[in-house]
Amino acid sequence: MPTATEWPHSKNFIIPIVNNSKIGAKAIFDAFDFNLQRDIADPDILKYYDFFHPLYLTFGIANLAWSSFKSSNISSTMSVTNVIDELASTKARLWDISTQMLYPLGSLRYVALFPHRRNPYQSGSVASRVSAIANFIVAIGADTALATLKLDVVAFQTKLKNAISGQSGQIASIDEAINNLAKATLGAAEGMYWVHGGLEQKYYQTPVSMNTYFPIDLMTTVTQTDFTFVLLNTIPHKVFKRKLNVVTQKIHGSNVGDGSVKLYFTNGLTTTLGVNDLFVIMAANTIQDIDIALMGYTDKKRHLYCVNLGTASQSVELTIE
Repeated sequence: MPTATEWPHSKNFIIPIVNNSKIGAKAIFDAFDFNLQRDIADPDILKYYDFFHPLYLTFGIANLAWSSFKSSNISSTMSVTNVIDELASTKARLWDISTQMLYPLGSLRYVALFPHRRNPYQSGSVASRVSAIANFIVAIGADTALATLKLDVVAFQTKLKNAISGQSGQIASIDEAINNLAKATLGAAEGMYWVHGGLEQKYYQTPVSMNTYFPIDLMTTVTQTDFTFVLLNTIPHKVFKRKLNVVTQKIHGSNVGDGSVKLYFTNGLTTTLGVNDLFVIMAANTIQDIDIALMGYTDKKRHLYCVNLGTASQSVELTIE
């Protein structure tokens, strides 16, 4: 008999975590597979590893195929995959939160605007996401309270259409990569949940012992790691404020357009560089990994800025890795 109360343990808690970020999902699956492999001398752990590892390998293949599109056609336009990632990780959340500030979750107006919450923007084919954006614009209509939001949605719609135009011959392959990665992510998440059940049985008297296998720090991190933006002028654009590790972390960046951009850290009290401050310049239409120390990062300088050095617009994507 169904109950009115939803019991949290009846859901796979791993699925929404790994769906938050493709980079985050890879880090979680990498760590989980490594932690299991480390203890395969234990017959129980070996059984769990043998179950999860093939799912992990399938995810790795699908993730690599998806990632390969992120740098394709870099000389002509920001790749569709980059824009789709921005839609799923940043824009969908921004639009949803902005709407809820005016129309509470569950209200008739909210439901009309987000009948399926963020799902249409975070899953499905490229065409289905284009359609979801178009439907959202129609649903907003002449609502003056959402006029500013509508401008952002329309601008993003144009950005996605331009990216699609630049990669029109690859859309079918991109859709296949999207679907394969979604299936592989779900499979690996379900595999982790199956192992979780086995570990609960093994350590039912000392459940804290399971912590050695799950990358809890990664699974509980909700910090944004992907940043995509367009520089239309030479005003410094603040990307983020973050405490980073100069030894283990770096910035993976792409700069699409005819000009260069400058990247640097400040203390947040200023948006510009001092005379002897460090910075990195990304040339036009390049992809590179950047040492954060070379951009002047210190514990006192955690504010990252990006500046357009030319007159044309630049599409920039930065990822903390």
